[in-house]
Amino acid sequence: MVEVSILLVSTDAKLIDSIRNLTTDISGVQLELHADCDSAGEQLDRPDLALLMVHLTDPPDFEGVLSLIQALADIRKPVATLVITDQDWPKESFHLIRQGAAHVLSRPLNLQFVAHRMDALTSQARFEALAKFNEQKKQSIVVLGEEEDFLFHPEEMGDMMAKVRRVAPQETTILLTGESGTGKTRLARLIHELSDRNREPFMQINCGALSSTLIESEMFGHVRGAFTDADRDRNGKFHDVGRGTLLLDEIDTLPLSSQVKLLKAVEERMFEPVGANKSFPMRARLIAASNIKLEEQMQAGKFRQDLYYRLNVVSFRMPPLRERVNMIGHLVDKFIREFASRNRRNITGISSGAMQVLQHYPWPGNIRQLRNVVESAVALCPGMKIEREDLPTDVLEHSNPVETPVINADLANSKATLAEIKGEAEYDRIKQALENNHDNKQKTAKELGISRVTLYKKLRRYGLLE
Repeated sequence: MVEVSILLVSTDAKLIDSIRNLTTDISGVQLELHADCDSAGEQLDRPDLALLMVHLTDPPDFEGVLSLIQALADIRKPVATLVITDQDWPKESFHLIRQGAAHVLSRPLNLQFVAHRMDALTSQARFEALAKFNEQKKQSIVVLGEEEDFLFHPEEMGDMMAKVRRVAPQETTILLTGESGTGKTRLARLIHELSDRNREPFMQINCGALSSTLIESEMFGHVRGAFTDADRDRNGKFHDVGRGTLLLDEIDTLPLSSQVKLLKAVEERMFEPVGANKSFPMRARLIAASNIKLEEQMQAGKFRQDLYYRLNVVSFRMPPLRERVNMIGHLVDKFIREFASRNRRNITGISSGAMQVLQHYPWPGNIRQLRNVVESAVALCPGMKIEREDLPTDVLEHSNPVETPVINADLANSKATLAEIKGEAEYDRIKQALENNHDNKQKTAKELGISRVTLYKKLRRYGLLE
């Protein structure tokens, strides 16, 4: 999480605990403690500083606060100062405000107001820190390929892609694994682009889309009369691809009889059309891809072990989209531009709320599913920016699961009024949410589906606010 710092100058344990509890409810903020103004003054030039809070127990100490405010002005640091006093000292407080303090609050504190001011006074710094972080992440995205962009983040796929670039120019047979929709076909095309064969054809055979009688003809071709409807000679992909790259997709679905012939072609670098007595040299580079683990297929007797080892010379696993969260925002931006241009829609981006939904969705269909969701949202979006309500229902329901209400039997059978029942149920639910989230107010409010301000009002009403 991107964080900015709040410096608190205080030695009062009770006040420190109260402020620490409040900071846990503000996203992207960390609290740092200092015992005196001199110690805090040494930290004023740090880039992550977002707010300075000083606790005063005696009016003479106001000079130390004034020196901090002046120091911030001298270095032109746009950081607010919030002063907390043990008593109401109007004269000194007015002087601090005139010198540049944002607020001077006397104890006992209204914690809800303090939380609101801390949130507001740090919002700009938090926004700028997040924007800077996102820009750094955006700049760290690596784009490969000329025909179609292949995007990856170095932290997520850097090591793997370094090996891909190392092996691409070689003749090595490659096995690609990973869930459906993760981009195995696109990676195979990239390997072809990065190889010396990039001026030759790239062809693909989807083994799972063809019957057992047609798959061999698709791979090796056939001669006239080899089988019913074979009324003429036909070249297969092994012939037509020449010195290019041939992708055998869903190789796990290849029948065992066809696996024998493929093994022979891979081992001998020769193939024989169906029904022919003549062999031809195989000059193509082979890349095989599978959505499931071939080791399990071997154990089940559905895939030949010798063929597996022939294909699995070098293997790469394409990680699912849920393991590539840094890529979701970039892929969404890419797909929005693509579909907005194709459909002549003036869609300029996506709201933070809608993006949050997409980033928390598990994406069982991976990049292919994300692409479809963005295409749907672009088509249905009535404005210039995609909002939460423009996303498919199943995606929204997963991000906001409906909780089944728990009915208290004692309350249901009692003679209490509806207001009393509602109040007791609300009290129990809020208390349960606080326990679930270890008293973290921000997470509690999110779980309950209410704002932090509303939560604080209810906590005060039910006596749950410390």
